[in-house]
Amino acid sequence: MRFVRILLSLLALILTLGSASAAPPTDCVRKFVGAWIVTVNATGQTYPSTIRADGTLSSVCPQCVPVQTWTCSGDTFILTGPGSAVHTLSPDGRRMTGSCCTVVRVGPSPVRVNAPATRTPSVRTETPNIPPPPPPTVRIEEPYIAPPPPPSVRTQEPRVAPRPKPAPPNVRVQEPRVAPRPKPAPPNVTVQEPRVAPPTPPTVRTVTPKTKTPTVNKPEPTSGNSNN
Repeated sequence: MRFVRILLSLLALILTLGSASAAPPTDCVRKFVGAWIVTVNATGQTYPSTIRADGTLSSVCPQCVPVQTWTCSGDTFILTGPGSAVHTLSPDGRRMTGSCCTVVRVGPSPVRVNAPATRTPSVRTETPNIPPPPPPTVRIEEPYIAPPPPPSVRTQEPRVAPRPKPAPPNVRVQEPRVAPRPKPAPPNVTVQEPRVAPPTPPTVRTVTPKTKTPTVNKPEPTSGNSNN
């Protein structure tokens, strides 16, 4: 039994290496890639499973093969090996149902799967040949140009002499008498006048004229006369 499991693991590894060339279409990747919870319908056993974009998936359970491959066709999930299973995706993209298991998505769905469109019978109706309407008449309006304003006429109003102001009434307003303020007394300051020396009288020099005293010759006494 152990040998069989090893052989299946090797086979799964070989399929994994060749999955790059057998990757599912982009539309399948948008619908099915993600984390899921698988519930076995017969036993109620649950286990996680992860579907990858390279066309492989891994499930964690005692009897599960570590790596398997998958593909899709529209809203149908196809497990291609080891083992085989077919599941149908619900319109909201969150649930897959099959003969052995029910699979529920973990987390939000990456894309909303539209419900299959109902095919409506095509009804062929003949369209009457109606001539196309004439092209609309395009009316080109010239821009409106306002006429120039009339020249301004300045009307001079007649001058009216101002009315004389009435003379004010002869009212004599007597101002209140205000007593004069006393003059402040001068400060007790003695002003000493400078002493002025009296003028020196002019020196008068009297010049006395020199007079010559006349010389009087006294007569010499004679001897004869001396006896008399």
